[in-house]
Amino acid sequence: MSSIGRTAVVIGAGIAGLAAAGALRPFYERVVVFERDKLPAGAEQRPSIPQGKHLHILLSGGQRALSQLFPGFERDLLAAGAVRINVANDQCSEVPGYDPFPQRDLGIHSYSLSRPLLEACLRDRVRALSGVVVEPGCIVEQIVGSEGRVKGIVRRRGAQREEVAADLVVDASARGQLTLNFLAQAGAPTPDVTTVGVDIGYACTLFTLPKDVLPWSQVFTIPAAPHTTRAAMLIAIEGGRWSLSACGRAGEYPTADPAQFMDFLRGLRTRTIVDALQQGERIGDIELFRFCDSRWRHFERLPAFPAGLLPIGDTICRFNPIHGQGMTVAAQQAVILADVLRRASSEPEFDISARFFEGASAIVSDAWSMSTNRDFVYPQTRGERPADLAQTLQFGRALNALAARDADIHKLMSEVRHMLTPNNAIETPRVMARVREFMLG
Repeated sequence: MSSIGRTAVVIGAGIAGLAAAGALRPFYERVVVFERDKLPAGAEQRPSIPQGKHLHILLSGGQRALSQLFPGFERDLLAAGAVRINVANDQCSEVPGYDPFPQRDLGIHSYSLSRPLLEACLRDRVRALSGVVVEPGCIVEQIVGSEGRVKGIVRRRGAQREEVAADLVVDASARGQLTLNFLAQAGAPTPDVTTVGVDIGYACTLFTLPKDVLPWSQVFTIPAAPHTTRAAMLIAIEGGRWSLSACGRAGEYPTADPAQFMDFLRGLRTRTIVDALQQGERIGDIELFRFCDSRWRHFERLPAFPAGLLPIGDTICRFNPIHGQGMTVAAQQAVILADVLRRASSEPEFDISARFFEGASAIVSDAWSMSTNRDFVYPQTRGERPADLAQTLQFGRALNALAARDADIHKLMSEVRHMLTPNNAIETPRVMARVREFMLG
């Protein structure tokens, strides 16, 4: 495969950064990943990932993307102890009106595991790539360049500062401030930003449960919106443990006090989760997290973008975490990056940034519409509501009810939710006709 350049730099060794390193390696002689944390040898928490102790979900679309970048990656997850899930068959989805939603083998699988274990598996893969170096304990202070092109970065390790030259810098630092600073210094416009204020508060912890206390590997209890915001998720992860997350909105938050936390769970629509937990034992602290707003930076709208720089992952879009889309979007953006670089390797005039933003935006758009439509069910959610929100929600309720009866629609809905299939697969004439017929029913 043709090489595009000598050195590519990735800022951040989270999911987005590690996935990006896998995408970059075939096209650059050397890839360097700079990470501010001292990285653990195994599946341990990191200071820079405050939500790393919380429940994380890798959707099927995310694991497929990672397997494209790192062939055989699903075998790594299994070998590391991740729990293989038959989507809709091993899950108890308690949706208003369906407690639980019908369970079927739809032929879709995912893996349950902790965020630290997923990162550890990815780090092992990245470190095994020839020409890739992961540099922990390095703070990238600045992206540098001139004449509208990025030339590298300035990094600091302890008291030592050094400029590192690069043909491409990928900003996977999540906050994205380095990219915004460079745009300002270069006199370039900054991207428009769309925000949706969700004011989520959640609490997570770990439990052990007696064997066979639950016939499923995952339980999701969805609130009866907009009357209540209380939701909870209980999923089996590596080491025979269960990861629990309870969340609410606009002040209806769980606390870290064990008794109050259990009281919060008793306020859920069903007792499935709390009854199971009463037979088990909590084995970790109750960790709290707050999330104010989802944010989408529209780099795709800029008329031009500095050559040699690409943001990725949360630097582009930060999603409401309760919908479990962030890691999957980051992995899929890395696949887009690999595809764009493949084109650029044979077409010297190919506009890498424009084509990457186009593909990355399409991925974000699908995930954004899925999550924000559900967020806007609540009147306290802040942001510009879509003009057709009422019709969209009505259609979604009808589609959900039809999926409960029809396995083919259930499979299609699950493929869309797991980001295996674009949203517009639901908008085909055949599906639309079936939903309209059901609504008239």
